Amino acid sequence: MPVMFLDESEQGQFLCVGGVYAAVSAVGRVEARWRDLKQRLGLGPGDCFKWSPEERVTKKLKSLAEARLAAAELVASLEEMTAVSVVLQERRGNYVVSEPGRKREILSWDQLSGNQRGGVRHFYLRGLEFAVQRFARDCDPPEEHAAIVVDNLDWTRNPKNRKTLVRMLKRLPQADKWAIKDWIKKGTEAAREAYARWLHEGLDSPGYQTRPLKDLLFESTFHEAAGRWSDALQIADFIAGCSAAFFADLDKDKVGGASERYLRLLLPRLRNRPGVGCGVWGNGLVLWPPNHTLWEVAKKRLS
Repeated sequence: MPVMFLDESEQGQFLCVGGVYAAVSAVGRVEARWRDLKQRLGLGPGDCFKWSPEERVTKKLKSLAEARLAAAELVASLEEMTAVSVVLQERRGNYVVSEPGRKREILSWDQLSGNQRGGVRHFYLRGLEFAVQRFARDCDPPEEHAAIVVDNLDWTRNPKNRKTLVRMLKRLPQADKWAIKDWIKKGTEAAREAYARWLHEGLDSPGYQTRPLKDLLFESTFHEAAGRWSDALQIADFIAGCSAAFFADLDKDKVGGASERYLRLLLPRLRNRPGVGCGVWGNGLVLWPPNHTLWEVAKKRLS
């Protein structure tokens, strides 16, 4: 039975939905090696070690940089596991807003959103879609039923934040197709509804059409779990955090940094294993919406 674990990490204007998948029979071994790593780093088995650990956990480490390097080396060695990183970039341009009774204005994204943090998280559903597409392709033809586990989506369930986002959405011009309206309005419910469509209709985007997930023996919905209690989700968070940090650094013209070194180590796991045949670029590692300049720099730095 193949199972995928997904988490998200936000770094500046970048959000990565990333994670790992493997046969369920291998998950226990993978998690045991992660716990062994935590022990070598001076952490307890119950400590949540991810890309950006809580302050309480970070204080136990001799060096966060050295711990990240050890984690990247471990993930790179997990040959029974495949990773995927979908990095989504928020475009913080200026937007023309026209409302009845008001003169035409040009406002920035921060003005539209009331300086709300996390605008890029509106792209989460797209990241989930792209990650599931890649997992589904690797589950065809099906041999056993497949499952997906995502980190807790409680951050979508803040009623006050939801009202603010809906008000902001009304001010955006209709031309901004990239604003995922269902996600902003419905949060987790939108993800459940989208998954139900994929289950019965498949996923369809250029180069990544899949059969209906039910035909690939996928479970009828995804599961939520807390990364604090799941070593596999901590690995997923590490991959997502590293990928988002790399692109955030590149966007600030920071090259040759630690995130670049760690992500280069992870490349062998990013859908680049025997039997998959898709390679890394645009398959295991994705940047969306297309930003050809940044993408070419990323490929050059990591190659």
